[in-house]
Amino acid sequence: MNPMMMKQPDAFAARSAAAGAGDHGVLASHCRVLEEAARHSGFDNFGLHYGRQFKPQSLGLIGYIGLCSATLEQALHNVVNAFP
Repeated sequence: MNPMMMKQPDAFAARSAAAGAGDHGVLASHCRVLEEAARHSGFDNFGLHYGRQFKPQSLGLIGYIGLCSATLEQALHNVVNAFP
């Protein structure tokens, strides 16, 4: 993954959407970048702070699941069921 994509959330979202829901490689790559950023910064919650810039409506199915879930627990359960 190109680290510059982290600075351009709309470009990352567009690339992810173009890859399709079945392409786990883009998501896995994105997760690795966030894990490395957390490790290098020493800030374990780096991904949470990075994610604050995204509106749930722009996150596709994951965002829709979150918006339609009454609680965080329900959202996590629904995401696990949607992406086994």
